[in-house]
Amino acid sequence: ARLPQPCGGACPWMMESDGEGAGIYEADGDEDRAEEEPEEEPEEPPPAEAPQADPKSDLAFLLPSLFRDRAATVWLDYPAYMGMQREQGRGVLVELTDPRLKPLYFRSEKNINCITNACKRSGFKRLIKGQSFNLYWGRHLNEKALRALNPHQAVNHFPGSYGIGRKDYLWRNLSRMQRQHGAAYDFCAKSYILPRDREHFERDYEEGTVYIIKPPAQAEGRGIRLINRSDQLPGKGVSAIVQRYLGEPYLINGKKFDLRIYVAVTSFDPLRVYVFEEGLARFATSDYRAPGASKRSIKDRYMHLTNYSVNKRNERFERNTDASRDDEGSKWSLSATMKHLAQAGADVRALRERIHDLVVKTIIAVEVAHAPTRHRVASHSGGLPHHCATVRSHRSCQR
Repeated sequence: ARLPQPCGGACPWMMESDGEGAGIYEADGDEDRAEEEPEEEPEEPPPAEAPQADPKSDLAFLLPSLFRDRAATVWLDYPAYMGMQREQGRGVLVELTDPRLKPLYFRSEKNINCITNACKRSGFKRLIKGQSFNLYWGRHLNEKALRALNPHQAVNHFPGSYGIGRKDYLWRNLSRMQRQHGAAYDFCAKSYILPRDREHFERDYEEGTVYIIKPPAQAEGRGIRLINRSDQLPGKGVSAIVQRYLGEPYLINGKKFDLRIYVAVTSFDPLRVYVFEEGLARFATSDYRAPGASKRSIKDRYMHLTNYSVNKRNERFERNTDASRDDEGSKWSLSATMKHLAQAGADVRALRERIHDLVVKTIIAVEVAHAPTRHRVASHSGGLPHHCATVRSHRSCQR
């Protein structure tokens, strides 16, 4: 959220969409309403291993921008349970004291703990109703909604960033870049968008080969399955992504895993990308066997999928409750994973460089496709990058 300015009028539009910015609705009512403070009630103490929620704060601090002629940003410190402070920039902080600019408000479509807690400990109040927010965290806004934003308002998506978030749009962007740039974009398995590419897939289909089917706009492993017969394909008219399954993944302790890399895009023009130094490795909870080994193994989601939402239901899921032992359990830190790979003989520096290369190329792929939309909105609003930021977690599959 950027340094707010006194608001001469509320943003009159919010939106409701399936990922394409389709559909908006009028602002709800004339009066804005903030979340009411609940009365203090005795609470059951949380388990000893559970982190305590940070107390709410009425103080907000501003961090001057490193870039010339850019507004200051609201300072977000680390949560107290981490036992550490964010040091970079702390010496130049300025407290926000202008009563015309306080309090700061954020609005979200649903209560996401990490967003709500980060905002409330940084001086924000949650806006339940109305449009006088400083920060909106929710679905993609369409052009009309973005044009209606005031200069002091920030949202969490650039227009067109669903071109990365949806599996079908992602493949359209990457396949276009593959045709234009060849081997530079060879990091994604060949994919087929059903029903559009059904005839193409049936022509390329090899009996006995294992394929993975994914819904184009779902998350948390919902609807993902493996097939090895053509009659297992979704029915005609059903939307899906089909890819040849990578049957020889790199394993750690006999299990599949993925890397979750956290990436923040704060500007597309110029392109400005930040990659967080930490991340996660998420593990499957059944030892891996090639899906052709048995009919049963192809249906074992705990073996083939690494999604936390899937594997947490397995009795073999191992929770890690000790941050100092981050190379145990079903989730590891990225640094612990890299250390393990280095000990196994991997060139970790080269691996990180390839991951960063993959991240930038993926963002460039969607940037090219949606630049016209961003430029139209920017020319109207006077500077789209000041309104938007996209934070994505990227999965880097190990082969």
